[in-house]
Amino acid sequence: MARITAEEAHERTGAEAVLLDVREHAEWAAGHAPGAVHAPLSELASGGRLPRAAEDRPVITICRSGKRSREAAGLLAARGVDVVDVLGGMRAWVEAGLGVVGGSSGGRSAPGSPPGGNGDSDTVSGADGSPGMSRAHSSANGSSAPGGPSDAAARLA
Repeated sequence: MARITAEEAHERTGAEAVLLDVREHAEWAAGHAPGAVHAPLSELASGGRLPRAAEDRPVITICRSGKRSREAAGLLAARGVDVVDVLGGMRAWVEAGLGVVGGSSGGRSAPGSPPGGNGDSDTVSGADGSPGMSRAHSSANGSSAPGGPSDAAARLA
């Protein structure tokens, strides 16, 4: 199964392929790539259909870190979908400085987000929807500057 970088996914998303975010609903709501389409892995694994926007198009799957997107890519490939997944997931996407939209109200956009896009969040939800860590404790590189790539990566972690 082919894997591509976040930068390659960003370049291919749009006219060439659909970016399919396979994280769960709370994770999607916390912030996602602009233009991405949402289909949780749990729904795909239980036989759920691809969203209409992803039908009959090449698909690039993405999740938090790359594990679920790889699994989703395998499921979709077995269905005959032309699919690759993003190595490193949304963590790599944010670290590459690519845009993130969504999240809580009243925050700041992640680097590369369109004006008015909101990629900030004060609390990280776990993959199971449980409360996560606060922003002050979520930096991936030791920096606690809110709104930076490490802050957004931790929020999407």
